[in-house]
Amino acid sequence: MSERPFFTYSIEALEKLFDSSRGNLATLQTLGAELLFRNSTKAAELLVRVQQAISVLPQHVEETDDVWTMLAQRLQNDERLLIARSPVLQPPVLGQQSSFWSETLEMSRYEAHMSIPRLKGLLRQGLNIHHNSEAYGLALKLGGFELRNNGIRGWPGFALLLRKLLGDVITPWLPSLFLAAVALPDLADVPEFDLEEVLSFRQIL
Repeated sequence: MSERPFFTYSIEALEKLFDSSRGNLATLQTLGAELLFRNSTKAAELLVRVQQAISVLPQHVEETDDVWTMLAQRLQNDERLLIARSPVLQPPVLGQQSSFWSETLEMSRYEAHMSIPRLKGLLRQGLNIHHNSEAYGLALKLGGFELRNNGIRGWPGFALLLRKLLGDVITPWLPSLFLAAVALPDLADVPEFDLEEVLSFRQIL
């Protein structure tokens, strides 16, 4: 019986457990194993829901730090370098860049990053977008800049860069900000990404 921790649960209790544990891979797997022993229509229907929930979760990831580690492993070298040297809160020294374009880009990035202190202050007011739309707009502008100028190539770099620039407080907004940024009309090259991965990110934090 110790191998079936939910043995004594009624189907109603199992349904409540599922509703409260959609983002917990270990609990969902144990719940799915228990449902295999149940012979009822409700159990079969719940098992399908459990399997669907498991399918959209990154496998073997149970802690937030592991999620960030997984994302970091998928960075391209230039993205890794960009994140390492961000934020750019000191103006670049003109004349030391390899080209006019790179010099202009560095100056534009410096100007974009100058909004970070104000944005951090706004984020302390909460993440209710109806009451803090200015913070969302500034965060979207910042993320959109990095995607638009080919500094960040996709979801992993976007999430890691904004977390570094703005702190953990921005985490719940990251999926929405990324999807909004890739939909901006001035983004010439839309990065390839897995929509389910981006959306499921909210469930594992």
